[in-house]
Amino acid sequence: MASEESIYFAYGSNLHPLRLQVRVPSARLLGVSVLPGHRMVFGKRGMDGSGKCTILPGVKAKDSVPGALFALRRDEINFLDAAEGPAYARKSAAFALNGSVLNGFYYEAREFALDQGLRPFDWYRDLVVAGARFHSLPEHYVLALASVATQQDENEERVARIMSLLARISGT
Repeated sequence: MASEESIYFAYGSNLHPLRLQVRVPSARLLGVSVLPGHRMVFGKRGMDGSGKCTILPGVKAKDSVPGALFALRRDEINFLDAAEGPAYARKSAAFALNGSVLNGFYYEAREFALDQGLRPFDWYRDLVVAGARFHSLPEHYVLALASVATQQDENEERVARIMSLLARISGT
């Protein structure tokens, strides 16, 4: 890894490389890892009123969040910060990858943005599932993601844009 790169742990809608590269062109996949002692929920209130992914402390000893590590050029991290928005905070963590430990960061919803009563849009959940499948995350995890109740997005322009991306993803 080059010294001008940082390690990013993706676990939600940025999990698929094509999605992340729309936001951060330099994103380079390093491999699959986990964040132990945590769990992923669709419990962050998005600006559109739907549920988005966030990480919370685990409730069971075995809780962990599977995801993927990407190397990002440091001068492009601001692109990701802008896409994630002010309701997310960057958090530092150490991640295991191929016998090494890499220091990196992930995003976690700020307290004011937490709302576990929300449902994600169907396309958002599908982006997360597509990323999980791409990385061959554990099947029980993928099935749990796919079973999350969703809501329809009424913004036709956004739906069309994301459906185009999902079509590109399904072709990979």
